[in-house]
Amino acid sequence: MKKKIMFAFMLLACLLVMPNVYAAAPTLEEVTPIFPTDATVNNGQPVVTKNGNTTTVTFKAMELKMVAADPSIGRMGEASWLGVKVVAPKELTVDQLKKTTFRSVSWKGTESTDKSFWQLQDTPQADRESQEKTHYIELYARVNEEILTAATKDNKEIVQSWNINWAGDKSVVQTINIVFKAEDIISVEKTESDEKVWDETKYEEVKKEAAAEKAKQKPVVETEAEEENPSTSDNLLIYTSLSVVALISTLGTGLYLRKN
Repeated sequence: MKKKIMFAFMLLACLLVMPNVYAAAPTLEEVTPIFPTDATVNNGQPVVTKNGNTTTVTFKAMELKMVAADPSIGRMGEASWLGVKVVAPKELTVDQLKKTTFRSVSWKGTESTDKSFWQLQDTPQADRESQEKTHYIELYARVNEEILTAATKDNKEIVQSWNINWAGDKSVVQTINIVFKAEDIISVEKTESDEKVWDETKYEEVKKEAAAEKAKQKPVVETEAEEENPSTSDNLLIYTSLSVVALISTLGTGLYLRKN
């Protein structure tokens, strides 16, 4: 009986010391696409797909207007932006949100260092310390001529990702992907004018340039393969040389035996 009571006390102590192990995982909220200012959406809304803790937002055909650079809000350079609104799980406390971090992975595959969700969130300042308020962050993928040109030449879609470590303990990591193709961006106009830095004509020009550059590349030289696999004439020469050496060796041996 005493052993059973001791076991019950030990089990209770474990539950009190390690509450996070037994706590239910927080429920991830829906991710909402954000349309840039002056954007014209064609072919319907973006496609949002969810697979476990990963949400992917694929933007379709759009006409975009670039916006001016504003370093004060992290907008480094003139560009257009495709975004998502990510809401924090309601179960997380303010203290857990302060420990939440995230990392971005650029379309080039470069991963950033940890950034603070608490410091960079877009929740109104007056609501941040309240547990009852909704906490959220807006994340954006840059769209400009350089990115669209590079993606067209490489024949790849553009993928901008973020990995959010909710509560900072890696118990729940949410991945957000923004995906779009250069061919689906109908046009991108400059900030202060109607001049287009990207449209269907530009897309076709870049594709032709990429094809021409690929055609100029020298074909793979097969010299190494020939060296690894000698031709028939090379084999014949080697065989003949070995035969002559063998014959000379035989004659030399015969002469030696006759002399002795």
